[in-house]
Amino acid sequence: MNKLITLAAAVVLAAAVGDAQALGGNGNGIGAAAPVVAADGTVLVFQPVADPEAATPGGTELVAVTPAGVVAWRATLGTGVHDLALAGNLVVFTQSATAGTGSGTGTPVAATSTVTALQLASGVEAWSTELDGLARSLAPAGDRIYVKVVEPSTAGASQGGTCSGNGGNGGNGGSGGSGGNGGNGGGQNGGNGGSGGGQGMNGTFSLVAIGLDGQVLWSLPLAQ
Repeated sequence: MNKLITLAAAVVLAAAVGDAQALGGNGNGIGAAAPVVAADGTVLVFQPVADPEAATPGGTELVAVTPAGVVAWRATLGTGVHDLALAGNLVVFTQSATAGTGSGTGTPVAATSTVTALQLASGVEAWSTELDGLARSLAPAGDRIYVKVVEPSTAGASQGGTCSGNGGNGGNGGSGGSGGNGGNGGGQNGGNGGSGGGQGMNGTFSLVAIGLDGQVLWSLPLAQ
């Protein structure tokens, strides 16, 4: 068991650099992912939801196509979809809420994710498990699914100073981005610079094992 955990942790850590860029995306980059083919020949592919008046505009649709080129089923998944994997007769994907800061407040918003499994034969949801943080890098293995989870850094943004004439530049945000420029000021001092941006790509990594019934088996922080 210890060897299995060590191997899974090593694979997850090796992918950390490549996955970090996904933390700053719009959640729909999965549309460019390669199709996944099941053992029975069913092809699974993501595509954006085309209807702007759909219940989840800007969301993602998962389409299952038979080897004969016939659509078997479609499932509208909403927004924030990442990763797709097959585990037995289940189609598993992750879905994360947008991580960032509250509008105009600079206050970090906690990130949450769900790991959802659909029945391969019908597209009907089998289970959905909620996790704290951003779920990435699914790795099915036997009777379980390993998930890398990132809890983004919530380091606060700094506020820009003042200067004579024009407003000062905003301070850099916590790993999320730079602060905005200060407005033009009158008199002796200009306006304050804006606060820095949202959550960044740094954070705390952990490995979570989920059984094929959707129950969390264990969660292991990867920090030493």
